[in-house]
This record gives sequence, structure tokens and C-alpha cells, in this order.
Amino acid sequence: SIPEEINTLKELEIIAFQREAGETAPGVGGPITSIEDDGWGLTGQLPAFDGLPNLKELYLGSNQLTGTIPPNFLKGVAEKADEIQVDLTLNNLEGTVPSELKAFDAMFLYVAGNKITG
Repeated sequence: SIPEEINTLKELEIIAFQREAGETAPGVGGPITSIEDDGWGLTGQLPAFDGLPNLKELYLGSNQLTGTIPPNFLKGVAEKADEIQVDLTLNNLEGTVPSELKAFDAMFLYVAGNKITG
């Protein structure tokens, strides 16, 4: 799972725990071997990431994240008019895309390969 302490990294702009063919994205350092990896990527509930005011890119595709996209997802991002990339493809997420994400003017949200509606 993703530790809650990640929200204390206020200057963080990019989070990349995206797996491609069973490994993390190129340049990230190979297969995920920390944060409780069992060979299938990150597991557990999708955190809200609501304490990261400078976040611009969030790549969590091809993991085993479950649950719904929280209503306060990315609420702490300071500049809602700036472009933000969010890739949640190929997880085990369900439910709907929260209406609160309409606050972002230029969000690119990728959720294919989940059970997301709306």
C-alpha cells in the first residue's frame, strides 16, 4: 500500500509507481521492491493524495489498487488551473469519477481498465 506519509512531501511534483509489463515505468528504477510489493505492484486503497499542493503528475497505472476514487482526491493541489496528469489505468478501482474533480481546469484523467463509470 501507499503510506499516508507521502502527503507530508509538500514539494513533490511527480509520483510514478506505474508498472509496465510487471515493472515500473522506464527511468524509475526497475521493479517495485519497496512499499510492500508482492510482485503485483501496489495494493490497497487509492489514497486521496490531498496534501500535495505542487503535484503535477501522478502515475499509478498497472497496479492492484482497489476501492473508489476518494471525493477529496487531489483536493490539496494549489493551482487547479494548471495542467495535471493522472494515470490510474489497469487497477481494480470501481465507482464513479468524483464530481469534485471538476474543480480542475486541465486534468487529464486516465481510468481505462477499471470498473469506473460516469
